[in-house]
Amino acid sequence: MKLDFLKLPSDERRLYIEQAAIQRNISPVIMEKDFFVCWLLSILFESEFAESLVFKGGTSLSKIFGAINRFSEDIDLSLSPTFLGLPETAANRSQADKWWKKAEEACEIAVQTQIMSMLETSALGVLEKNEQARFEFLK
Repeated sequence: MKLDFLKLPSDERRLYIEQAAIQRNISPVIMEKDFFVCWLLSILFESEFAESLVFKGGTSLSKIFGAINRFSEDIDLSLSPTFLGLPETAANRSQADKWWKKAEEACEIAVQTQIMSMLETSALGVLEKNEQARFEFLK
């Protein structure tokens, strides 16, 4: 994704966002959030983790695949078990609960130590010094 827009001073970006919001008849706040959700999806989709990510949920479907027309502030993702160092499935039904617990723990660690740091680095690399980026990992 071209970063020319992000390199603009925040005041100038705000003017473009306000104009786009007027054209689409939506709130400038929603327009700005929508832009940044799309930008983050493009970073994830083009990242070293892309092959290990499963994009799911309304945001990914609407923004990446154009399947539906909607706005959402969250990005729903799953990580492949292989990326997490786990077998694709539990060996048997009695092992399923243990497998899911390991998968959840490994996923949380991977997101917090690898994916979130990559997103934060990407965001801070283009935002002005007085701007902030905040990411949350929700289980």
